[in-house]
Amino acid sequence: MFIGEEPKTLEECFDRLKKGCQRLSDECGYSDDYSFFNEPATD
Repeated sequence: MFIGEEPKTLEECFDRLKKGCQRLSDECGYSDDYSFFNEPATD
């Protein structure tokens, strides 16, 4: 996937979000990994 290219699947959306969160975490100098999502909700 290229910058500006629309994600084709939900998985690609989440991958892009995770990479963006990690990049922000790295740039801000956070010592913890803030690029995670909580587990999905249960029924």
